[in-house]
Amino acid sequence: QNQQVQQVQQVLIKPVPESDHVQKLHTKLSSLSVQFPVPMNPNIEEEISSWAKSLFLSAKLKSKEKKYFMLTVSSKTKFDLKMVSDVLAVKEVRMASLTDIVNTFSVQRGCVTAYTPFLDENGICTSVLDKALFDSDSKLVRMCVGCADPHDHSQHSISECPPFQLYKLLKESNHVPIIIDFTNNPPTLVQDSDFNQILKASEDSFNSSN
Repeated sequence: QNQQVQQVQQVLIKPVPESDHVQKLHTKLSSLSVQFPVPMNPNIEEEISSWAKSLFLSAKLKSKEKKYFMLTVSSKTKFDLKMVSDVLAVKEVRMASLTDIVNTFSVQRGCVTAYTPFLDENGICTSVLDKALFDSDSKLVRMCVGCADPHDHSQHSISECPPFQLYKLLKESNHVPIIIDFTNNPPTLVQDSDFNQILKASEDSFNSSN
């Protein structure tokens, strides 16, 4: 079970000397009214299992250039990279390298999650979200918004954000997310017309419970 958690938890980057990316991201998110940090569960396994899981992926195109995707899924979603490759219509996706992460986001350490594309000022990365995030009973997406050492779980800066707000924030940052429905076999892209209804239902549900 621990191995499965490691395979789909936030991308972990080996700590390197100080950088300002964490402060920059926190400043950006504060300006967007994203709530963080929120209290963490003292049971670390339960805390990790509550997070949305993000993978930063790369795919080689026929032109030999690379395309990058930040995939964020519900903690309960099961998938493999071949599924992701097929639904995104690319030959093969794989975990992006540390060099790719640095070049795309100027991030040199810490967790890389759905919020990290806010640091992608050149529009290199495409955001991809799991439809299940919008069906979650919790109504909130939990994840780290940037930290100093991803291996030290005591210092994560965990946020809680309604899924519709996460989508809107990414859209406003010119990273309009692609939505994948992993409950279909094989997984499929969610069309805009269908997703607009899902997005509205997510927002209405959140507002009615607050």
